[in-house]
Amino acid sequence: SSLFLLGSADLMPRNLDHRIEIVAPVQDPKIQQELRAVFDTLLGDNSSAWVLGSDGTWERLSTPKGSRVRATQPDLMRRAVRGRRRNGVRRSRADTGL
Repeated sequence: SSLFLLGSADLMPRNLDHRIEIVAPVQDPKIQQELRAVFDTLLGDNSSAWVLGSDGTWERLSTPKGSRVRATQPDLMRRAVRGRRRNGVRRSRADTGL
């Protein structure tokens, strides 16, 4: 079982020294499943991903030859549109082109 906590995306020592930051557990299994799917999409991106090296430098990853390009933004947009349609939300201008 995974533990999901939602809070600030900026939990860094400099921000924790002089203020209080709060995180809250995500207990609903459906929401945990959705978060896991989003993180899998983010971690599977091979079109605009960067890796931080041990020396502190960033290197852009290139898509391996023969691999399908997996880009986070269009994947998440398609997921959002499918979810809205599944929940009976009408089409909007944001749906065009997907």
